[in-house]
Amino acid sequence: MKAIYTLIILFLSFTMIKAQTDTVVVNVDDHVTVVIEEGELELEKDSTGKVTSIKVYSDSYKGDTTIIAVGSYDIIIQDDYVEVTRSRKGKKSDWHELTYWAGLDIGVNGYIMPDGSFDLPRGDDYDFLALNWGNSRTFSINAVEWKIKIFKNYIGITTGLGLEWNNYRLRYLDWKTAYNADSTYGVYDPNKGTNKSKLRMTYINAPFLLEFNTSKYRKNNFHIAMGVVIGWRIETMYKQRYHNEGGKQKDRTIGDFNMHPFRYNAMVRVGYGGLNLFATYALNPMFRTGTAPELHQVSVGITIVGW
Repeated sequence: MKAIYTLIILFLSFTMIKAQTDTVVVNVDDHVTVVIEEGELELEKDSTGKVTSIKVYSDSYKGDTTIIAVGSYDIIIQDDYVEVTRSRKGKKSDWHELTYWAGLDIGVNGYIMPDGSFDLPRGDDYDFLALNWGNSRTFSINAVEWKIKIFKNYIGITTGLGLEWNNYRLRYLDWKTAYNADSTYGVYDPNKGTNKSKLRMTYINAPFLLEFNTSKYRKNNFHIAMGVVIGWRIETMYKQRYHNEGGKQKDRTIGDFNMHPFRYNAMVRVGYGGLNLFATYALNPMFRTGTAPELHQVSVGITIVGW
């Protein structure tokens, strides 16, 4: 469609083009080239049928600068100069080009000890937070992204906004997670018949990632991004599902559970073409100091839909 717009305008511009002997070549984009010569109009296509060049041959020219706007393009004509550019009004920002933040992320999440151990020590102080890793998942909707280019599309800083849900399924169902102003702790209740126990946190995320690409184009591009994602925790909920004489029951507790309101995740995103993997590690503890065991949140996963 961009090529057709350009073709129509150049055709209508013949009467304004002054005779010239030199050939002027103007790149419209990665796939379309405008060639100005003497004579007539010619449209070239490649073997797939895509427009690869538009040739304009003319014997008339106007000396003053002429700017013709069509769609999102400006065609600028001067004595010995022809240029086709995107107009400011219609220009689509290219900050999003070759960034890999926006999309839907899904993966496994959990928390680990300061020494890197994935298993919490057994004991009353830890059992209520022991994880069922297989059912603990993270899901993110990264709605928007922006890119600050440092070197073309090869190096840049990516930022944006996203919404993330962390679900932590708890392993030992006889324990209930509770909290007060001083601590987050477990309450042992083996007679409740609990069959599901989980913590869920919701964050608004803003990434600040240094990104590297090996190509100017998304196809066949190896990419890696690393940096920090700042998360603002907007909700924390604990849910327990159990059976009693009245049938299935659910208890939900919404509160802060003495968790830090902000999280600072170190993130790495790496991939090839449309494939994108990610991993995170929280630089600050999950709970406020002295209120619960020191745990750091981690996650790993894949982008299932990118845009």
